[in-house]
Amino acid sequence: MTLTYRKFLKQHISLAPLGIQPLSDPSPYFCTPKGAVSFGCAGTDGIHYCFIEGFDEMVFAVSPMNTQGNYVHPLAENFSDFLRLLLACKSADALEQAWQWDQTQFDAYIHDIVQDESLTDAMNAITYRMHLTPMRHPLQYLHTLQANFDYSRLVFAAAEPGSTAGIETAVSHTCFGTQTPTPAKCLAGEYPATPSPAESKKWRVYFNGNLNGNCYGDAKGTRAGKELPVHKKFFWDGEEWLIPSIYSCSKGLVVDFLRKIPAGQIQDFINRWHLSPDNILEDFDNDQQLLLELDNPFSFHPLTEATVNGKILPSSQSCGDCWNPVFCEFDQTQAQEVLRHYQLDPAFGWQIWRSFFPWKTARKPQIQTLSIRLSAQKQLIPGPHFHTRAPGDSITFTCPSTGMAHTLTVREYKNERLDIGASRLANPWKEYPTWYTVVGCTASPPLPQGSLSLVDCSDGDKPRELRQRAQTTSAESVSVIIGGADGPTALFLSGPDMLYAASAPHFTPPEEVEWRLAFQEQKRPDIRVELYPQKH
Repeated sequence: MTLTYRKFLKQHISLAPLGIQPLSDPSPYFCTPKGAVSFGCAGTDGIHYCFIEGFDEMVFAVSPMNTQGNYVHPLAENFSDFLRLLLACKSADALEQAWQWDQTQFDAYIHDIVQDESLTDAMNAITYRMHLTPMRHPLQYLHTLQANFDYSRLVFAAAEPGSTAGIETAVSHTCFGTQTPTPAKCLAGEYPATPSPAESKKWRVYFNGNLNGNCYGDAKGTRAGKELPVHKKFFWDGEEWLIPSIYSCSKGLVVDFLRKIPAGQIQDFINRWHLSPDNILEDFDNDQQLLLELDNPFSFHPLTEATVNGKILPSSQSCGDCWNPVFCEFDQTQAQEVLRHYQLDPAFGWQIWRSFFPWKTARKPQIQTLSIRLSAQKQLIPGPHFHTRAPGDSITFTCPSTGMAHTLTVREYKNERLDIGASRLANPWKEYPTWYTVVGCTASPPLPQGSLSLVDCSDGDKPRELRQRAQTTSAESVSVIIGGADGPTALFLSGPDMLYAASAPHFTPPEEVEWRLAFQEQKRPDIRVELYPQKH
């Protein structure tokens, strides 16, 4: 289970409006690969979505009703890309079926998807809580990933109905990386040996590939990019960064970014939070997790944009990894390959980031000038808690970025109940809570739109078992519309001055709600790095 996925779980975002239901039965099908960890299902035809042990963060779809040889398809290199694909396609069904469609069929399917309020809320929650944007060219991403995947690596359990063979209850992960841990642990001060050139596969970088050197373009016609060493070192907000090389590919430019992190800084972070491979996220509440993420030396991920010969090239996608010299009991083979190729010191931590910039010209240009702009993504900073019972309730708080005092006042307050919905059934054997509270607030002096959010501190009431099968009611639709058992809903904004939020659901109208303020701030200024022409 990856850090991104665990963070997603803690955000209590329901994927049901996007076609991914909670699993009611984890038993594998005959075509479920061995080592699969399923996290959701389509609710029909046995289709389920999973990670598979030994494939890092990759997300797969398993479809028992497909023809032989088409039961399993990879959908995304990692869970972040999977969420970005959902944002682009509005439905997991589109991802699961994309292997058999051309662009016209794919576009037609997405065009027919009706985007109702529950789907909009789910997509907004992914966007604002996970800080993600829709994937560009989703069908191209899916087809290239699937065309170059080695299906022979999959091992099938062929389990009988009711058996749990091939299903693991958890997959180990690291707070600083996404690799599967090995049983052996290294001693303090000892680092796994970096593979020698003879032991390592040949270094290749492809456009729309990954750090492993896998190619996701036309397997026959795609060549590895030409490496152009630049050895550019720069400092950003007091931190040392390196752009060792760029790669000129037929479809675009690839740039590697390396952020150097002192091992002492990593160890201090681990000591402050009493971290170990066994207590990375589960032992912390939501506020602590936000603070931990802010403090984590590996949590920074830049936004990048290239300017080549005067033309701005936005990044189409990116991938990354990290080398952690402290938690070295984890398998970090991919990061070790990067360290070996660029001859980096393994005594330091390294955050590795690879960005892809498609050309805007029909042919690969000759690079005359090149600069890279790096921007920091906004970070979520937890603020004070306050309770509401009625309009007029207020709280005075200080904006952490400006130090200015503001007053948040509740202007609207009402308890609402979900109407009978036409959403697909969540679980016919459970009753779901249907009451929730909606508040509308204003801040004085006003704050920029999107800089402040409200989140219910409560997880709400849990679904309860029914003694007999229930009819489809509004209670059964709650997990699709408001979040249900998945916890608090996302905030939503209406107008430039009013901030709205909905609480977690309850079986009876809540008498009061405890909210947490959260601020979104950009912690460092943008920076532009000139790479060509090189100055000597």
